[in-house]
Amino acid sequence: MGREPYRSDGLASPITLPGRRPHAGYANCGGDGVGRVGRRTPGDRYGARGAPGGTRTPRTTKKLLEARVELARKDHERQLAEVQQERLVVDEVRMATEEDQIVVEVMIRAAEDSTAALRAQV
Repeated sequence: MGREPYRSDGLASPITLPGRRPHAGYANCGGDGVGRVGRRTPGDRYGARGAPGGTRTPRTTKKLLEARVELARKDHERQLAEVQQERLVVDEVRMATEEDQIVVEVMIRAAEDSTAALRAQV
């Protein structure tokens, strides 16, 4: 099976199963699974000693930022569409109000005309 890999501090390395990411194993081993004390990895910064959800590299950070920007853009477009829809409704209400006002003015004029005609008869 080959010789047993040893850590720099003399302890045996944590055993890793095939397909599994090596875990830290011991405190202060830097999260790289080999145990070089003081070694820092991306997993160290974003997950405690290579905990799940660790290994965030500049590339994955960029992808996360791009996804966040895309979500913000879609949300902004949705809000714009809502505002435009509300403006259309407001315009329709304003136009209907103006039409109603014209109808009321015509009815007032007709009433005044009929009143004047009745007064002329008397």
